[in-house]
Amino acid sequence: LDKPFLRAGEQGRLAVNAVNFFGPPAAGRNYEVEIQLKATSFRPKKYPKFDFSIENQGLSLDKVVRQGKLDAAGNAVENYEVPAMFGNSGILKADFYTTVFDETGRPVSRTTSANVFTQPVFFGIGDDGYWYYALNQPVKFPLLALDKDEKIVSGAKAVVKMVKHEYRTVRSKSGSYFRYESQEQDKLLSEQTITVSGEGTSYSFVPRSPGNYEIRVSLPG
Repeated sequence: LDKPFLRAGEQGRLAVNAVNFFGPPAAGRNYEVEIQLKATSFRPKKYPKFDFSIENQGLSLDKVVRQGKLDAAGNAVENYEVPAMFGNSGILKADFYTTVFDETGRPVSRTTSANVFTQPVFFGIGDDGYWYYALNQPVKFPLLALDKDEKIVSGAKAVVKMVKHEYRTVRSKSGSYFRYESQEQDKLLSEQTITVSGEGTSYSFVPRSPGNYEIRVSLPG
């Protein structure tokens, strides 16, 4: 692969070269390249108490298969562009699984991998070890912004949402019968755009009623 990593909307060039067992080029051999994207985690070693995971990405990561024949020198090139729609989806891993078939059809394979950074900044939420908090008391959530190299980004704009998970009872029909079931609803309590700089940034929230709350941090737009 011609690049150590890729970005959403960026094209990578995979060079394939194969030789026969005794050294001459594997000219005219059939080959196949299978390209598979999958989500991976961003876990900076320096900040183990911060959670950078992205929930509910909803990505459809179907594999791409390319086929062809090697040229007279045993070479081939495949260009692959990471779909731009994967922007702001955290870190993906691109696996290029290349197979060359010899004259008997026997496969010889090799895998090349590269990370795909779909966003310039990664936001983390600090964990203080508590699962519940007192009502009517301010709760501070430490926030951190890092680049792909796990270095602090100063002045990063972030959209912070506070959501409360509520439940309501609804009546639904099943055949000739009615039944009551509990359905979860997300209630947006607040939304702010803040600036995340250094290790001292935090977001404060005061819970006014019992329940299950969730803080969400994302890039603007």
